[in-house]
Amino acid sequence: MSLKTAILGLASYKELSGYDISKFFDSSLKYFFSAQQSQVYRELNTLEKKGLLSVRLLYQDDKPNKKLYSITEDGSKELEKWLLNFNEEKHFAQKLPLMMKIFFSSKVPTENLQKTFERVIELTTEKMKRLEHDADNIKDYEHFADIDESETFYWKLTIDYGLRLYKMYLEWAEHSIQLIEELQNNKNG
Repeated sequence: MSLKTAILGLASYKELSGYDISKFFDSSLKYFFSAQQSQVYRELNTLEKKGLLSVRLLYQDDKPNKKLYSITEDGSKELEKWLLNFNEEKHFAQKLPLMMKIFFSSKVPTENLQKTFERVIELTTEKMKRLEHDADNIKDYEHFADIDESETFYWKLTIDYGLRLYKMYLEWAEHSIQLIEELQNNKNG
């Protein structure tokens, strides 16, 4: 998935400012796709130039003026094209620095790897709690686009994926610690 696709998807709900889009990344999309505010604004400009988004300047007396972005017909076609295309290679491709670190962990003391897994458990537990909170409060997001439950159904599917993935991380990290302890006992015994 690209930043372009994520922005087009968000703009398909309603007219949004760059700030609104960045805020939505920080509050929900961050669980499976992250973007810095500077990246969002750069991509908004690119999408506008390509005719995939239109922009309207909202004049405000008490605040700075702001640009509001809407998806165009061409932008809708581009989003739909992406949604209908399932490329297995791209959809399952991952860059997981943690896996790379573990792959080469024979180069450091085993205790370091055990500490890494303990940190994975700690961070995963924190992320699960935040995601569970979001799942319990998904109604708060419905105001984002003035949408009904039929739209948030799909959002709930991504939350379910995240929770199941984090559960797997926890089980995997706990099992890995157990295997490391067995390895250390075999070396010492």
